[in-house]
Amino acid sequence: MRKKPYQFRYIFRFQDNQFKEYRLRLDPVTLGLIREASDQEPADWTLLEYEQCACCPLKTDAYPRCPIAVNIMELVQAFKDVFSYH
Repeated sequence: MRKKPYQFRYIFRFQDNQFKEYRLRLDPVTLGLIREASDQEPADWTLLEYEQCACCPLKTDAYPRCPIAVNIMELVQAFKDVFSYH
């Protein structure tokens, strides 16, 4: 039997009554993020060689982009103008 993806919906409400909504879906078996189709090219800061973590075992020839950075790229973009304490 095929399971449906786990779906999460986050709504961030701010003091000025504005809000941002963020949705994500996870594969029910691997719990990996199911990315939505996007025409947006990944940002340069997602390149593995840009700022690879010292403990990261990935090689740039197999993984040109950091998988975690690619997964959070849209979230970072959506909140780039929001102060963390808001």
